[in-house]
Amino acid sequence: LKSLPSPLGSRPAVDRNSFFIPDYESLRIGGLVFAVVLFLLGIALIVSNGSPETKPADK
Repeated sequence: LKSLPSPLGSRPAVDRNSFFIPDYESLRIGGLVFAVVLFLLGIALIVSNGSPETKPADK
């Protein structure tokens, strides 16, 4: 079997005259930061039980 080249080491050909040149490393880091923030918000919602506890009124 012939080993496949690593996708991390190869970069697609990019037209340098293009208006938008993608920076995949920055995009990946930004996506990871966004995922961590959403994960922590989800954990905070679960731990906080979604609503503040109220004490029953004394009658």
